[in-house]
Amino acid sequence: MRMDEYETQERRDARYQALIAQVKEVDPDVIFIQEANPVTKYSARLASDIGFDKIHQVL
Repeated sequence: MRMDEYETQERRDARYQALIAQVKEVDPDVIFIQEANPVTKYSARLASDIGFDKIHQVL
């Protein structure tokens, strides 16, 4: 089994910016993230970009 990246950094950044825009539009109280790797860095960035606090747990 092999894990690798299959999209360009530009494509990943565009998807992330689309996610930020959509989250801000919906204005949720809580966000759950699944299949994010590495979760610590990703959740910290996401929380910072949308003005949320971050709590994460890896099971």
